[in-house]
Amino acid sequence: MKCDAIKSPGAHQPEGSVQDLFSLTKLAEGQQKGELFKSIVDNLPVSVFVKDDALRIIYLNQACAHRVGLPRDAIIGCSDLELFTPEHAGVFLARDRRIMDTGEPHHTEEETEDRDGVLRVWSTTKVRFTGPNGKHYMVGAQFDVTGERRRQAQLQTLTETVPVGIWRVVKDGETQFVNEQFLSFLGMTREELNCTSAAAKFTGLDRDILASGGQFEADLVGPDGERRRMLIVCSEAEKMPGEPHAAHTICLCDLSELKQLKSINDEIIRLNGELAASLERLKTAQDEIIRKGKLAQLGELTATIAHELRNPLGTVRTSAFLIQKQASPDNEKMLSHLQRINNGILRCDAIITQLLDFARNKPPRMQDESLDDWLETVVREEAEKLAADITCTLDLCGNGRKVAFDPAQMSRVVINLMSNAAEAMIGRGEAEQDAPRFIRIATRITDEMAEFSVSDNGPGISPANLKKILEPLFTTKSFGTGLGLPAARRILESHGGGLRIDSVEGMGATFTAYWPLAVGKTTDELAGAA
Repeated sequence: MKCDAIKSPGAHQPEGSVQDLFSLTKLAEGQQKGELFKSIVDNLPVSVFVKDDALRIIYLNQACAHRVGLPRDAIIGCSDLELFTPEHAGVFLARDRRIMDTGEPHHTEEETEDRDGVLRVWSTTKVRFTGPNGKHYMVGAQFDVTGERRRQAQLQTLTETVPVGIWRVVKDGETQFVNEQFLSFLGMTREELNCTSAAAKFTGLDRDILASGGQFEADLVGPDGERRRMLIVCSEAEKMPGEPHAAHTICLCDLSELKQLKSINDEIIRLNGELAASLERLKTAQDEIIRKGKLAQLGELTATIAHELRNPLGTVRTSAFLIQKQASPDNEKMLSHLQRINNGILRCDAIITQLLDFARNKPPRMQDESLDDWLETVVREEAEKLAADITCTLDLCGNGRKVAFDPAQMSRVVINLMSNAAEAMIGRGEAEQDAPRFIRIATRITDEMAEFSVSDNGPGISPANLKKILEPLFTTKSFGTGLGLPAARRILESHGGGLRIDSVEGMGATFTAYWPLAVGKTTDELAGAA
């Protein structure tokens, strides 16, 4: 509250001051009662002030002085023009003069800004009274209702933003409060709500909602004609402060979307269960194969499992796609679950591909291809699938020379080796995490051999693991089957070649695929020549 002038103590002592009032009070009630009354008023937490018929302040208590921000002696004798800005003072004085002239009490709420910049709401009541001396005075009392108004505003915001319909209604149907969500559920305006009986608003229910109370579920037909499942909660009639009559509070909550979400979630749980069961069967089969230690049986069993998994995996993929089409784009939680299903399907599909690569024992269908051109195409396509921070480089030295091989089978070798190199670099030490990651693919053709190599700058392979890395099911990763490299070696061996691995721990690794240009040489002979 702004003060435009500060009065010195004792200035402008008006005629008919508060001392005159208290003197008259003492004569009527006795000196002791007068002092007691003055002490009580002085210590009230409510701002109290008295003005004479010239609208000058002749008395104020401590709370009022604190609100103005000046000593009481500096305020006594002042009018509003000397204490407030002209804009506010003009409004206050016009209102006060009307009260003094008509004798009608006045109540208002005003927003003022404190000296510390806090906006407060004051509830002010002013009345005219006649003192024992026959003169008119005006007494005013101000209450700080800022907290109450803030709570009311917060409650109003809450009731208008929550997805719950709220209706406060007297038993005869008179509305005390209703929010927009409730009107939306019933497809009514506020005017229509007031003109319709409470029972008519819930047609089709098998109970009197106001008589029975409690909570229950029921189907309500909305404005669009769609039947929706609702949770209806009705309180007993109760009277709130400031309300003339006891009223019921009725809340509506739409359960339709929750029911649909639960159904979708149950379906996701079922699909995840099937997927987990399939993976568990795969793990059990792998453990059994390891126990038996028979490579031939491993190939036969993995092929069977891979083919058996493809069908239910296709069902899972189709179901997830249909659920995603029906799902709301705003339901982020459900879309997140569906994305996890899709990621799981892709991972299982990659595992199945590795199983089939390992299990296949078809002879290669040889055809002449330019090794450099073919390899460049395959590498560029596969590089698009790798992490963005991995750089792939090509060092093609085949000079366009054509070589005989099975392009489909050899593509699997390239993909397995590039994936293996990219995954290996995930395990680099902390100090190397920010260093660039690269994969280098190179070709070389000699008089007898064709080869291509895939090198990485990952952590390399320890000597102990280097001895076992081509064994089926051996892997140092937390994911995968350990069949990618054995499958690549089997393909190269079917071409009469093999897979050579060179690595120094901490210095990366190089995998070299080689096979003969001439037909008729054995794998051992070719490996020795390489």
